[in-house]
Amino acid sequence: MKILSLIFPALAALLVALLAAGARARKPLSQATILRSQSFGARGDGVTDDGPAVQKMLDAAATASGPVRLQFAPARKYLLRSGRNRYAFFIDGAHDLTLDGAGSLFLIDAQQRFLKLIHSRDVTVRGFKVDYVPLPFADGTIVAKDKAAGTIDVRIDAGQAMPPAGGATRQDGEQAFFGALWAPGTYNAQGDGGAYWMRSNFDVLNISAPSGNRMVRVQGSRDNGQIDGIELGKWRFSVPVRGIAHRYGPGESFQLSDNANLTLQDIELWSAPWFGFGINGSRGRVVFRRVNVRPRPGTARMASAWRDGFHVKNNRAGLLWEECIVQGNGDDAFNIAEHTSRVREVCSATRVKISQSYPLGVAAMEPGDALVFYSEKLGKIVGRARIERVDPAHFTGAEAPLFTIDLDAPLAQVEAASTLVWNEASGNPNTVLRRCRMDTSCRFRSPITIDSCQINALAWFTGDDIEAPIPSDVAVVNSQFRLGQGNPNLVIAMGGPGAKEPVISNVLFEGNLIWGEFELSDARNVALIGNGFADGRRPILLNDVANVLLRGNTHAGQAIAGPRDVAARNPDQLDFDSKANGSLMAPAARFSSVDAAGQSVQIHAFADAARPVYEAQAQLGGVTGAAWRVPVPALEAGAPTYFEALAGARFKTLEFSTFVAQGAPECFASVITAPVGHSYSGKLLLWQKLTAGSWQRHRVALGLGGTRSLRIGLGTRDKPAAASIYLGGVRLLP
Repeated sequence: MKILSLIFPALAALLVALLAAGARARKPLSQATILRSQSFGARGDGVTDDGPAVQKMLDAAATASGPVRLQFAPARKYLLRSGRNRYAFFIDGAHDLTLDGAGSLFLIDAQQRFLKLIHSRDVTVRGFKVDYVPLPFADGTIVAKDKAAGTIDVRIDAGQAMPPAGGATRQDGEQAFFGALWAPGTYNAQGDGGAYWMRSNFDVLNISAPSGNRMVRVQGSRDNGQIDGIELGKWRFSVPVRGIAHRYGPGESFQLSDNANLTLQDIELWSAPWFGFGINGSRGRVVFRRVNVRPRPGTARMASAWRDGFHVKNNRAGLLWEECIVQGNGDDAFNIAEHTSRVREVCSATRVKISQSYPLGVAAMEPGDALVFYSEKLGKIVGRARIERVDPAHFTGAEAPLFTIDLDAPLAQVEAASTLVWNEASGNPNTVLRRCRMDTSCRFRSPITIDSCQINALAWFTGDDIEAPIPSDVAVVNSQFRLGQGNPNLVIAMGGPGAKEPVISNVLFEGNLIWGEFELSDARNVALIGNGFADGRRPILLNDVANVLLRGNTHAGQAIAGPRDVAARNPDQLDFDSKANGSLMAPAARFSSVDAAGQSVQIHAFADAARPVYEAQAQLGGVTGAAWRVPVPALEAGAPTYFEALAGARFKTLEFSTFVAQGAPECFASVITAPVGHSYSGKLLLWQKLTAGSWQRHRVALGLGGTRSLRIGLGTRDKPAAASIYLGGVRLLP
């Protein structure tokens, strides 16, 4: 079993959503009101505008009581040329709603978008194939080039409409006007993901038709260096369609904002004028399963969405993408981040005024949220504190307000203008990508798990003054990376925003196969285990890192056995010895899977029998799990960490079991309860010496009235051990 199945701090708030979803009493699906499209006049013939029929369905759903399902007929072609606020489906404030497209094709007018879902909860969207008419691009093969003139000639594929002549319109929120060059992937013959294409954007000044015969001439900048490398007859090009491509218009094709508990599955998005999916401000649990942004299968198309496939910002929800494909889009496959704020005024040691660097897409601030303060001047994190009070507590409008925030702890080294701030609660802290494929670059700025994925482009883990947080608590396992769009040499890059000391922490790469260079900067507590670097490039570049374990990695089939096998600048504690890795903390805590049935949640963990560990399993009011494992030297060092939970009034007892391996130092188990935010000064409920070599079971009467912070400590006589997790609403903090 892989280290993947260990617990990591980044997924704890996910349990909150699962418990809440299970606890909520809901009417059985069989009792849902079913609204069938044909009953409202939808034809599904590809000719009639079915937009008015869809609007009638939505109006009927808004007045129905209990669960509602909007059911479309299978094997149809619905043409949607109209909709409220330029969305075919505009839904505000819905709950217990299912949209079922039955696998039919939905053709959207190019000036419209498909779905805007806001302020809703418990919604399922499934079985839709979405395409635009006319398409926002025209694909073809490059047959001539002129570097001095800055032009390329493209023969448009048969079956695609010829693009109109002209250049940018700067209308309807048009943000740019570029086309896409497509070159065959460098490592098409390697890996098990098949062929792929590498995209680079090409600024378009004008489009003309010089010679007919389905030819267009694309005018770029003169002496464009991109033109040199084009192989005529092999490289492809996506021409932006004037008046459609790159227009913000009403927004993303799927705009999902301020919702709770969503499931989207079996959805195909084959084209989009702008972004594919925008996910913002979510709570609870949001799942994307077999949701693809890609060129229409069975065609020669190259392009899909002109911008990001999934643009993910400011979410508190547990986010899961499973078996999803992103190909052919003109920007990032995934951009997962929150908007960075900046300190505008330091009122006192415990009061600051902050606002977002980017004014749109507001990241809410709430009491109890944990803020991180990063000094651009010093290049390091200078403080962490929780919000005690925020003004305004509620706000309206699209633009971010100036927040006045009272903190629970004084801060030093925080200065106006030069200090960045991000909110860990809204930084997508519980994000998982599993068995997905991405052929365009990915920006991962949040804690994330990437499991059994294929990425054929740059995977970029970083943060900056616009998008945050700095991506700690990262686990990448059993995945393949091939050099592609985004960087000519790097396939994986991780680093802080001009950091002068390690600011990224808790990073695990295990069991991956990598074609291209891997660069890791500004990070501590890193484990690179069992990875194969398959080509002849420099495999690993380490810059300003600390506490790094390298074990079982290979480069072109040869073992990476020592410092000479990596390129390292200013490293602190590189460990190539599989038996001497006790200081490693990166994989010390990690979820593997979470299953929910009612109020019962199981957390499955793996104990490494190869060396002595401390381990615990806990049951808290129906919540059961293997909580953590801790290497012995970490206990000897006395690093403070706990298994920590938020226990409500319904939790009256705590049962947990512990194991201490033979030869481990003397260890004690403890349980402390206290009001939230004061767990360091709580009441000691248990302090018990543990016996080496056997499991011991412990039962504690909590007697809690109201919400309390519960802390289970496992450690030596003087200090607790190393790993922690919050359950029930508070994100795990190391």
